[in-house]
Amino acid sequence: MLSIDDLTVETLPDLVSLTWRDLMWESVRVPIQGMDHAVVILEGVQSTEFEFQGMLPDSLVARAAYTNAYRKHAALETGVVGALGRRLAELPNPEDAMRLPETLRQAHVPGTAGGPQRIRITLLSEIPGKQLDSQLWGTLAEHQRQRAIAQLGGLLAAMHTLNPQLPPVNRLESWWGPGQSELNETERTLPGKHALMKSRVQRYLEPNLEPAELEAARRALEEMDSLLAASGRYRCLTHGEVAPVHLRWDSRLGLGAIDFSDMTVGDPAIDYAHLHRIDPELPAQVFAMVQEIAPEMADPDVDPDDPGVLRRAEIYRRWDDVFLTIDHFRTGRSPRLRLT
Repeated sequence: MLSIDDLTVETLPDLVSLTWRDLMWESVRVPIQGMDHAVVILEGVQSTEFEFQGMLPDSLVARAAYTNAYRKHAALETGVVGALGRRLAELPNPEDAMRLPETLRQAHVPGTAGGPQRIRITLLSEIPGKQLDSQLWGTLAEHQRQRAIAQLGGLLAAMHTLNPQLPPVNRLESWWGPGQSELNETERTLPGKHALMKSRVQRYLEPNLEPAELEAARRALEEMDSLLAASGRYRCLTHGEVAPVHLRWDSRLGLGAIDFSDMTVGDPAIDYAHLHRIDPELPAQVFAMVQEIAPEMADPDVDPDDPGVLRRAEIYRRWDDVFLTIDHFRTGRSPRLRLT
């Protein structure tokens, strides 16, 4: 009997074949892998079932989570991204909204063990384009940059003004528990990741960092302690990592966003924290665009106007540098950053 231990990037195409016997493809492309999922791109996809012929895109993204927490999130992610797409259609220029992945099929692999050992595969439409990093940003014309800023602003305005107390967003994990004061330190939430990071400082940072960097890491973690302890914070749907690795630029279609697997109800500032990797001025430019768009989209119960959001984004940025540094020494997958 198959279990989650049988899931790898190499076995994923065979698991797709086992799950959907009508699918065929010409080749398999392996993109850069994240921490929580096995991902492959199937190219030249066709279905042997007559009713599905011509209904599938030429390429499909196949994704399966390594852990039970992310596996359970997959079904919720589909519903929330669908709702987000409908909100983007309400933008003043919906034809230029951020492109989002569409879930085309989703199922557990037949013959896998029950409970947390089950393998759940999602097939998504591919978002074509090049990764929007600082190098690509430097080649864009001014009108292309303004288009990207508008699309990023539209995405964050749509996310941050969805009411977190209503379906489907209220089904997502929150950074806070039912009482809305205690922290929810589960695997997928930022408070949970923060608690795990603090437990790994002695093993992964103390032996590998010079005193100045180690002090910077501890200072970043203490800043996060204080930030998470603050009460009365505006809470909303967050992507969790609006970063170069999850943004795709196409000269004709503009921007697309991928990988919503870290969506939670949290602090909107987290979604500005990684934009500096593209350009230091981008967080402020996108925040200004959100403030311009949000009055037309905001639910009556939420208010996206937050003068402290960029200051908190800097705290999340420094915290994320520590997160990546720990992962570098633990797995070797993340870059070695200099902590200051």
